[in-house]
This record gives sequence, structure tokens and C-alpha cells, in this order.
Amino acid sequence: MCEHSWCVEPTHLEFITQGEHLHRHGLPGDNHQALKTQCPQGHDYDEENTYHYTRKDGSKERHCKKCTIIAKRRFRAKNK
Repeated sequence: MCEHSWCVEPTHLEFITQGEHLHRHGLPGDNHQALKTQCPQGHDYDEENTYHYTRKDGSKERHCKKCTIIAKRRFRAKNK
């Protein structure tokens, strides 16, 4: 089976059940971001260094406190 979602070669298709597809590729709404333990800059997502937000639509976000502080300092320095 071809692993490229953009592939349109009919011989690469594999007929599977919806359940098998979900098992292989995750359930709708799965958030792979929740599995990450560090921000893109390498700071740990732990209780001490993480802001947690719930958006109006009910989805949840988290932000690195260290990165937020760095961004605020950069913004203030730029706008002096």
C-alpha cells in the first residue's frame, strides 16, 4: 500500500473497513499536539512552564511560558 495521501494510482489502493482506517490513522478529533512534551524551542511542557487555555469553541490550547516571556520582551523592545 502506498503511504502518500496524494497518490492516485489505482493499484496502490487497499480496501479496508472504516474501523481499520481509524485504527491505523487515529480517531477523528485526536490531537497529536497533546502528545508533545516540549515546545518547538525545546522548553518542557510541564505545570511550571505551561499556560492552559480553553477556547470559546471548547478546544484546548497550551502555550510555553518561557517563549511567551521572550516574545513579550521582543515586542516591547521593538515598540519603544
